[in-house]
Amino acid sequence: MGPEAQFSITTATIFASRKLPLRGLLAAIAIFVNGAKGVSALQLSRGLDVQYKTAFVLANKLREAMGAEMQDQTLSGTIEIDGAYFGGYVKPKDRIDRRLKRHQSGKRRAVVVTRKRNGRTLPFVFDGEDDSLPTIQERVEPGSLRAAWQNHVWSYDFVMDRTHDGKAFRILTVIDEFTRQCQAIVVDRKLNSDNVLHCLTDLFVQHGPPDHTRSDNGSEFTANAVRAWLGRVGVKTLFIEPGSPWENGYNESFNSKLRDEILNMGIFYTLKEAKVLIERWRHHYNTVRPHSSLGYRPPAPETILPNVDVPAYARQWLRPVHQLKPRQTLT
Repeated sequence: MGPEAQFSITTATIFASRKLPLRGLLAAIAIFVNGAKGVSALQLSRGLDVQYKTAFVLANKLREAMGAEMQDQTLSGTIEIDGAYFGGYVKPKDRIDRRLKRHQSGKRRAVVVTRKRNGRTLPFVFDGEDDSLPTIQERVEPGSLRAAWQNHVWSYDFVMDRTHDGKAFRILTVIDEFTRQCQAIVVDRKLNSDNVLHCLTDLFVQHGPPDHTRSDNGSEFTANAVRAWLGRVGVKTLFIEPGSPWENGYNESFNSKLRDEILNMGIFYTLKEAKVLIERWRHHYNTVRPHSSLGYRPPAPETILPNVDVPAYARQWLRPVHQLKPRQTLT
């Protein structure tokens, strides 16, 4: 190499061909990595005062560098797995159910995030949630904690809405992160830690206690009475970081569906009407509504008990009505 060759701090890096000065590159990295919900190329171009094409290429270079850094990393310990779908939205112009796969544009992608508790985060992009399972199994070391069976991790959160007269009411939602089943939806004008205890008590009697519960740091969930009672029944609590709702991704995703499919679809004139319609939607969500992460099957479809399992002594009572002998009457 001749004496005219020049070297800089970006030589032999992915930024070697970039025309931005070092200060601009450092500013781009700071803007990009500190974006809680990601940074678009348009935002980056405005922040750096450069052309959109320059910001677009630079953002892809940053993603490439982050991907190379996380290529062979694995996680261990208490692992949280969140995810959401982005892109591919089709503005509804008819009554076609866009939740069905055959009615979608094909551009929708699932962003899955595996996060060690108070540690490193590994994000991935897939065509669907089902495609993420091999990668998660490869990147999460055996023995780590994640929602892997029914009643393993339950998550709960609050949603706010108003009736027609302007009065607010609160909604407590409880879901199973593994089965995606909504265990309960409690609707009332005011909900506090006592209401959380009553709801969890009924659910524990019906379904059994989970191994862990996940929630934010609201006073209703961090109350001493709630934490002490959960400790007595052997349930461990997982609290997300303050100001980080994406760490409770399963429940946040469910709450967005609740708002889009029932709360924003009409007007509740009374609290009783809200309770009835929301509970009816919960039943529809669990038993009928297709869920993409479950292969477009509902979380808890209704089933029936076949007659083959009926004891022999009870089969005579299950015969069709026309085969039963007429009741004898006294004359």
